[in-house]
Amino acid sequence: MQLSLQSAETGKFLKQARQAKKITQKELAQKLNCHAQFISNWERGLCLPPETMLVPLSKIVSFNRVAFKKLLLSLASKRLNQVL
Repeated sequence: MQLSLQSAETGKFLKQARQAKKITQKELAQKLNCHAQFISNWERGLCLPPETMLVPLSKIVSFNRVAFKKLLLSLASKRLNQVL
């Protein structure tokens, strides 16, 4: 339950950041060279972006430093729970 809550919060955060830049899911997907369905899945909390997408994603939607750390912690927590 905690894992899906983290994913949902991260997804909400990603959606707000994308919308603040007035970028559609399709446009963001094109910039990240991935499918728009991936963006949708991230934003709905179904999964989290892979680590390889974090820096490009943060540059495109202009995460502030605190928000980026929050995203990293959420991802790290998810990965740790998968291992345990």
